[in-house]
Amino acid sequence: EVGPLDDLPEVRRRRFGIGVAAMAGALAFTYAMGIVLGAVPYPPAALQDLVVRVAPGGLATAAIDTFQHWAMRLLAIGIHLGLLGLGGYVGSLFATEERPRVRARAALAVALSLFVVACALALTGQAGTSWPAFLVYAVVAYGYARIASGTSLGRIADPQVREGETPLDAMRRSRRRFLGRGV
Repeated sequence: EVGPLDDLPEVRRRRFGIGVAAMAGALAFTYAMGIVLGAVPYPPAALQDLVVRVAPGGLATAAIDTFQHWAMRLLAIGIHLGLLGLGGYVGSLFATEERPRVRARAALAVALSLFVVACALALTGQAGTSWPAFLVYAVVAYGYARIASGTSLGRIADPQVREGETPLDAMRRSRRRFLGRGV
């Protein structure tokens, strides 16, 4: 846990920093796995290629005329800064939720979204991809979501504690419900 929600702006700032660090780690791990394993496309590079292919010719020409050799470098820097900012923003959204079960569900949604986007970028890229790429993307998405949310994604299965009930009672109720549904 980062801290109590009494000082929400401070908690948000810390969560933002944790989200940025988690995204930086995710990007670094993906890049390293691309070097080690080979055909693991780096999602920011795939996004950069997609932006270049989709950009209107006049805009691309104006950018090259204005920035010359720095045009592609600045685009790569902008994409990386945008992804780090997005990682921090998503991390700061977790600061307002106190219930671990709800936070774990949101983290799972974030992990699935990151995985789908990374896979889509890998498949739209011009470079080839291999099956280990999907495993790397899954590990990275889980790792980012786990660190940014500050809770284990296994908490999704925790039963909700009702008013006047102890956590042990909730677990017993949940176990009975599971067995009843299974039968």
